[in-house]
Formats: sequence, C-alpha cells, structure tokens
Amino acid sequence: MTSPRLVFLPLLLSCSALAGADEGEQAFTAPEALTEFTTRDEELGEENPSLPRIRLEIWLRGGGLGSTRVKKGPQYNAHMIQLHRDTHVPRIPVFGFRAVAEIRFHEDWSLGAHLTAALLKGPKRTLHYRGVSLQGRTLAPQRSRTSVEMTFAQAFVRRVFRDNARIRLSFGAGVSWISFRLRIRNRDQRSDGRIQDVLAPSIGYFFSFRLFEHLAVWVESTNALISPMRFPSYATEARAGLRFPFGAFEFAAGVGVSSAQLEDVRELWGGEKPPATYRWRRASWTLVTLELGMSVRF
Repeated sequence: MTSPRLVFLPLLLSCSALAGADEGEQAFTAPEALTEFTTRDEELGEENPSLPRIRLEIWLRGGGLGSTRVKKGPQYNAHMIQLHRDTHVPRIPVFGFRAVAEIRFHEDWSLGAHLTAALLKGPKRTLHYRGVSLQGRTLAPQRSRTSVEMTFAQAFVRRVFRDNARIRLSFGAGVSWISFRLRIRNRDQRSDGRIQDVLAPSIGYFFSFRLFEHLAVWVESTNALISPMRFPSYATEARAGLRFPFGAFEFAAGVGVSSAQLEDVRELWGGEKPPATYRWRRASWTLVTLELGMSVRF
C-alpha cells in the first residue's frame, strides 16, 4: 500500500513553491492561446470609458432637390409654386453641411444635437409666363435668380444599448425644428418667404457594425412625425454608408434621403374659404445627397 506521506508530498511541495514566489513574480503562467482569447473577448466586450465622453462630427453634402411645392402669402394673391416648373431653377447642385455634437454623460444615456443645412442657388432664368406670387408680391415673368435654403435641426436624448469595439446602437427622442426659405429677385423686384415649424416628439436611432479593423457599416435615421400646431406636418431623414475608424477618429462616406411637409389640415382638405387676411404657409420637398464626413470621440 502506498504511504500517505508519498501521496501528499507533491501537493505540499507545490504549495510551498507558490508561497515562496516573489510578490512581483507570476507564479502561474496561462497558455498563450488562452491569453489571446481573453484579450480578444475584452476588445469586443462592453466598454467602461471615463465619462463624460464626447462625439463631434462634421459632414459635407452634395446632391439634388426633388419635387418641391411652396405656397406662401396672403389669401388674396397666394398660389402654389411648383419650384422647378415656375422658377426654372435646376435640381442640382445642392450643397450643404451637417454638424453633430453628442455627450455620453451616463453609462446608458447621452444628450446631443445635430444641424443639417442645404442651399440651392439657381442661375438667372425667366419665371413662369403668368408670374410668381410670393409673400404678397407678384413677380413678373422676367429673368430672375432663385435660391432655396433648407434647414433641419434636432436636440435629443438617447438610450445607449451597446457601445463597444464591434457594435454601437442607440435610440432616443427629441425636439426638431424645420425651415424652408425661398428667395426670388430680379432687377425690379425681390421677395423672400420662410416657412418653419417645431415638431415634437421626434424619434431617431444610430447603428454601426464593424466588419473589419478599419471598416464599419452604419445607418442613422431621424423621424419628426408630429407637429402640435400644424398637423400633419412631418420631416424625415435617413442616412447610411461606410465608416473607416482609426483610433479616436473616423472618416465616413454615405448617402442621405430627406423629405418634409409643412402644412395644416385646413390647407390640405379645404373646408370654409379662409378670409382675405389668411396667410398660407405650405412647403414640401425631397432631397437626396452624397456625404463625406469626419468624426472624433474623446
């Protein structure tokens, strides 16, 4: 029979070796394969960054303006302007920018805002042979310059569901402001009309998935579907593309589609004829853009 001393002797020697190891010396070395697996898992696991954490983005945009309709002015002379037909302004090129600022102040929550603007300036073109009525003025069918400005801004709070090296996903709500401005001028006359509205609540999300070390796909959307004062006004924006992360910086490219309608139910489906003092404020448009941007997170 084997002696009990011989059975426990190797165990006692191992414990003595561990106890005798220097404080700064590693007493047990994990296999390299296990270490590599653990490191990769940590890289793809949830981040625990020092908060607050800030994200800043700037984008340059270029594209074309789709079907656009405007009616702005008093009842006695306002009529619907179909932009491309009546002012002969071209659909392209539209240039603009987008700026984003977001601060993650809590492990699960962030606050932010974005401002998107676009401008279309047309060359001198002869207006519709019947003239164009805007802001109470009827502009004669002369050679005129027409410009269009579109602005979409939102302040939001979002719930951060994932934010790691592989996946970024957040969803939230906020308040949006939308504006459409039409300016027409010639040697004798000029007119300037702006239509704007506040929409709340507006909902939005951001999703990014990293395919490779320096390549990710992303999609982002904002939907402002309710206007408390001018139902059924709405504004939507959808964007998607590729991101190229390099540490704290990301370079990105994408395509965006946005549309808006600023109207009132009384203007859409009629009813009693409005009084002569009534002022029309209607605009609807669609915009398609290609975008290049840069983002930094710190």
